Amino acid sequence: MMRTTRMIARFLVLWFVDGLSLLLTAAIFPGITFIEPALSLILRDAFAAAFVLSIVNLAIRPIVLLVARPLGFIAVFVLGFLVNALALLLTAQLLPVFEVAGWPSALVGGFVFAAIGIILTGLLEVNEEGSIYQSLIERLARRHAYTDADPGGRGLVMLEIDGLSYHHVKAAIATGVCPPSSG
Repeated sequence: MMRTTRMIARFLVLWFVDGLSLLLTAAIFPGITFIEPALSLILRDAFAAAFVLSIVNLAIRPIVLLVARPLGFIAVFVLGFLVNALALLLTAQLLPVFEVAGWPSALVGGFVFAAIGIILTGLLEVNEEGSIYQSLIERLARRHAYTDADPGGRGLVMLEIDGLSYHHVKAAIATGVCPPSSG
């Protein structure tokens, strides 16, 4: 019950952040606008657009990012912005009160929207704790707990230092900087 409440509260906070991010993006960037003249209607439309945008992102982003993942970080990064622009355009098509003035506006507006969202989530300290993925990892860890550990016995700590070559280790041992292994 408590986890469900946290998930609902997290969703509401993120929905609020997205709605506010869309409002600020529309206020800053002229390529993204809301049609309604009254402020109360613009607020309603911004939160409706944020909701539709989250559904559109939920539908298309995982598929595109799954395809881009083998291509590397840069491809995922670039495709992430393209998917964000596509999601803004699709949201504008689904909601007649929300307008995006073409691909260039969607790209720049998506960047502005993402930047504002990052700033707001940073200010509100909305982190990944309590996310669906975090909950899944914790459940799997509890289900497959490692019970063969002997707390009184000797252990092993393995350390990998990226870029530390055999030659450098030998030189450190020879000069006494690094003690030789004890076996």
